[in-house]
Amino acid sequence: MLNWLWKLSRGRGPARETGAARAAGLRREAEADLRAGRPSDAAGRLVAALQAAPDDPAAHYLLGRAMRALGEPARAVTAFRRAIELDPRHRDAWIDLASALLALDAVQPAEEAARAALALDAASVEAHANLAGALEAQGRLAEAIASCDAALALEPDFAPALANRAALRLRAGELEGAQADIGHAIRLAPEDPELLVRSGHVLMERRRAPEAAAVFDRVLQAHPGHAGALAGLAFAHDQQGDLDAALTGYERILAANPEDAQAHVNRAAIRLSFTE
Repeated sequence: MLNWLWKLSRGRGPARETGAARAAGLRREAEADLRAGRPSDAAGRLVAALQAAPDDPAAHYLLGRAMRALGEPARAVTAFRRAIELDPRHRDAWIDLASALLALDAVQPAEEAARAALALDAASVEAHANLAGALEAQGRLAEAIASCDAALALEPDFAPALANRAALRLRAGELEGAQADIGHAIRLAPEDPELLVRSGHVLMERRRAPEAAAVFDRVLQAHPGHAGALAGLAFAHDQQGDLDAALTGYERILAANPEDAQAHVNRAAIRLSFTE
């Protein structure tokens, strides 16, 4: 969608000035669309803006944001990279490029983009958080935790970094630290279902299944069908030895997602135990 836009002539003299002014107006309208949660409208305006001013890095950057919001990370990467080609010191483009690359599981390029953002602004909590995500995906847990530490040293209440560090600490076996981080994050966003589900997983690892079950049930009351909460509740019942409730839980998971292999295995194991 974008390649042909970049090859358009920029024009000369008054026509070029008129095109730049029109592009600036469309860009401002697109920013308003993004703030209002209308990424499709924003994308349409930005395509028109780039017809008028193909080498506007700000428009390419905003188009990348619109593509991310529309669930098109590959197109977002293309737009962010073009913004960076035009303005190599565009910090936000580097930050959002790293995030889009992570969404595509392109972890090494994501690490490079996050480090480029930090070279421009070492105080960017988002860049530190993106670096942590890239390092985690490569299995470099200690380095990832250190990146979360850096983000939280800059902004102690940055909930994404708290949630990420909790997950990392859980993987590293640092259960008390994980519980502290996720508790802090939940105090900042007490109704966030993803944070609550992570809290439940930490409780499970600490062998506190009844408390975990209560957390998962709380999520399901507000968000019926939440996949993570359904799985967590079934596992919590299983861990407590309440096989009837666990079997019901696995049936609910499979009703929502018949391809869930782990739920099939767990359901079969419970059914087998009933016949012994």
